[in-house]
Amino acid sequence: MNGDPRAVWQLVAILAVTQLSISIFAAYSSSQEILSDGACLGGIFGSLANIALLAISILLVVVFGLKSLIHKSQHWAVAPFLTLALTSTLALAISSGAALRCTV
Repeated sequence: MNGDPRAVWQLVAILAVTQLSISIFAAYSSSQEILSDGACLGGIFGSLANIALLAISILLVVVFGLKSLIHKSQHWAVAPFLTLALTSTLALAISSGAALRCTV
């Protein structure tokens, strides 16, 4: 992956802001009974999307981490994908509240 680090950071920033804002909106609207069916579905599908992004980002962190160990220097892509894994975990924690409200 010989990409531009700034382009990867921009993509990670866009994904992080989007997934966090959607999960916050789903959690807020499900707690306020505003658009509760939409918030319920948003919480469920948002949680599934966050799990998928988390799995992909952890896989990429492991791959680039192993590449860093082999070359004895940190690969530039480790930090952005680790950031994406952390924001996916945070968004999953936030959106799971909205998903759990509609299953109870």
